[in-house]
Amino acid sequence: AALARAVGAAQGQDARIAAAIVDWRDEDNLASPGGSAEDSDYAAAGLPYGAKDAPFESLGELRLVLGMDAQLYRRLLPNVTLFSGRPRPESQFAPGAVLTALGMNAEELLAQRESTASMMEGEGMTGSDAYNVESRARLGRGPEAVLRAVVRTGAADLPGSAYTVLRWEQGAVVQ
Repeated sequence: AALARAVGAAQGQDARIAAAIVDWRDEDNLASPGGSAEDSDYAAAGLPYGAKDAPFESLGELRLVLGMDAQLYRRLLPNVTLFSGRPRPESQFAPGAVLTALGMNAEELLAQRESTASMMEGEGMTGSDAYNVESRARLGRGPEAVLRAVVRTGAADLPGSAYTVLRWEQGAVVQ
């Protein structure tokens, strides 16, 4: 809910989306506090599917969560991941909205991070081995196509590979 608020969710929408995400992942048919998003709620909304009742396999599944609109999805997407393996975001890598959602001073932490990164680059050092890549293309004044990827340097399954793709999303069209 705090992250939804941090990216500009309408009042009340933040708690409903948070509850719907919990209901999407949990295996029970009990409504979460803040709003229900179980199979019967998806059916009542006229959707041909129900709650997954399992963890997310891709960030694209967020679009399927009851109550998620395109605008909120676009704002949440750069602030969430499935690949950290950590129960809580790392403040040294988290985007500003995530830091705000965690109750931290995002402006101060981002400035410190930038200062540290500049110092490390000056000394030839690098930080994380995982990178977000985003490519945008637009023909004239038409819609914009977006390609997003998360890659990690090196490869466990292909010796000599420069990177491993952790997430790939293509074909998103932004009006």
